[in-house]
Amino acid sequence: MEEVPFKKQLAKDRKKSEVKAVDTTFKRASKHAPKEMSSKMPASKIKPIKFYRSDEDPESGKFVKKFKPKDPRFENYAGNFNQGLFEASYSFMDDYRSNELSELEKSLHDTAYSDQYDSLKKVYMKKKQEIQRFEDQNRENKLKRKFKKEEKEKVQKGKKPFFLKKGLIKMMAMKEKMEDLKVQGKYEDYIRKKRKREKTMQRSEAFALPSERRT
Repeated sequence: MEEVPFKKQLAKDRKKSEVKAVDTTFKRASKHAPKEMSSKMPASKIKPIKFYRSDEDPESGKFVKKFKPKDPRFENYAGNFNQGLFEASYSFMDDYRSNELSELEKSLHDTAYSDQYDSLKKVYMKKKQEIQRFEDQNRENKLKRKFKKEEKEKVQKGKKPFFLKKGLIKMMAMKEKMEDLKVQGKYEDYIRKKRKREKTMQRSEAFALPSERRT
């Protein structure tokens, strides 16, 4: 068998391994036909990226413990959450909110006839509702703590434990709120504003409902 020269064999191997360049020039079947281009494209030389699992080390390939960030506020060594202690520690925020509300009220009087009045009024009403919501929540929390303390003493004496429902707590808090308003002389104004809001809501709901279809 005749031996193939080394150079010729190398040239043949190179020719086989070479990737033919794709002709990207546009062609037409006729001058009136649209342009045509081959859909054949050379394969990309960039290797696909291998995605590793979150708990797998990409260098060694071994599984390692996944790191989880921790919040020290919710760890066991931080202790149990004490609502009363939290409210006492951050009681200065109530004074801060009241001062902020009084400053907004003063700004409303100063800008009564300016373009900023409407935007300031929205901020003022939002802040006022926020303060009212905090006061209602604090009142409910105080009632809960008071009831739990009294109930704990009764259970120690042999009474069967009783657990308050949320609806009953809200009812007790509302009753206490009404009594405070009567002492302050603001009960009548509160009832009048509440009725006005209810009428406005009923009117808006009536307009939102579809009218009765005539037959």
